[in-house]
Amino acid sequence: MTGNGSTNERTVRNESDMDEDILFYVNKFRRSKGLKPLSLNSVLSKEARGHSKAMANGKTGFGHEGFESRIDDISKEIGTVRAAAENVAYGNLSAEAVVDGWIKAPATARTCWAISTSSV
Repeated sequence: MTGNGSTNERTVRNESDMDEDILFYVNKFRRSKGLKPLSLNSVLSKEARGHSKAMANGKTGFGHEGFESRIDDISKEIGTVRAAAENVAYGNLSAEAVVDGWIKAPATARTCWAISTSSV
């Protein structure tokens, strides 16, 4: 939360807290749909964090540029990836606001519940 009291904005604590907070709200949403919870995967988290940093510092545009390359890198670490998707968010948002935004957008909401997987 920032000084203005908005729960949609956040003060960055550390990356793993944000990962865990987002996972909490994704799983809360999945439970409401009768789906199994997801768990964090360190390889996926590392790749997502790298992409987030690249977007934040302007090394890549905001969005999904390089997605196939990230999936190739992940496959080298964990084996064949049969299906993959990614969601991105922009701004100094709380984990709850990020997930809420994904849920409200039809294309990204599907990645929160349609993918049959066990980790993110």
